Amino acid sequence: MKMSATVEQRIVLRVEAAPPAKDSDTSIRNPKHARFVLVEALRRVMKEVMASHTPFEGVALCMEMRYHRATGRADALNLINGVSDIIQRQCGKLHLHDVWVIDNDVNIREFHYKEERADYDHYEVVIRPMDSPLVSVEFC
Repeated sequence: MKMSATVEQRIVLRVEAAPPAKDSDTSIRNPKHARFVLVEALRRVMKEVMASHTPFEGVALCMEMRYHRATGRADALNLINGVSDIIQRQCGKLHLHDVWVIDNDVNIREFHYKEERADYDHYEVVIRPMDSPLVSVEFC
């Protein structure tokens, strides 16, 4: 049974990989993109989670992301852009049957990001309507 996108609904994606960064002229959805394997990891989680949720359409959203990073430093803005590009609906023939979480990333009106050291790369993303209570980035 699918849940409707109510004020109480939150969609939580937990991915056991680094987030896909949007950092080149090549579309991040292109299989030839250097980080396409990270896109596929996110899409696998989306398919699993969205089997029991209804995507958000036409509502102002808050997106929260917590990145557990093993090495180096993240370019947070490229990571945010990469993830938001993948979770939004695409309209081309190529993406007709793609899973999606939000209809358009323009509806993300608030964003919270936190990065911390970890033994391996993984991250969580929480999407919720703006008029629902804030979920702290300390959600896990």
